[in-house]
Amino acid sequence: MANAFQVIPTPGHAEDHISLYEPQRGWLFTGDLYLAPKLRYLRADEDIYAMLDSLRRVTALEPDLVFCQHRGSVQDGTAMLRRKLDFLVQLGERIHDLHAKGLDHDEIASSLPGSDLLWRTWTAGHFSKRHFVSAFLRPAVPSRLRAAK
Repeated sequence: MANAFQVIPTPGHAEDHISLYEPQRGWLFTGDLYLAPKLRYLRADEDIYAMLDSLRRVTALEPDLVFCQHRGSVQDGTAMLRRKLDFLVQLGERIHDLHAKGLDHDEIASSLPGSDLLWRTWTAGHFSKRHFVSAFLRPAVPSRLRAAK
């Protein structure tokens, strides 16, 4: 009997991004959705709120094993997806708090953990912490940070 994969829309990294889920084995193929439990930089065209929604959607499937295009197989898939989701929610809250205190985008990016210098340089600015700040501060979306898990 052949295994059937469910196609799960997972926009965020790209508008047309998908993940594939094999429910019998609990396998989730995430493409570029997972990458790592903590991200330090983002592309300017990524939709962080769509990514959060996508992470919530695939975490609800409770996968045992995540297959990431960059990391290979990731054991304890559900916990690792939750870890990434929680990190991004906390990062978004921090960005909104700093913005409310009057910091500008560059000041907020400088206060975020880790360095993005290598990636900013290597990608000619296409990946940066500042893109995280801009993505989280897009108008009318802060209420989506802590959306139903």
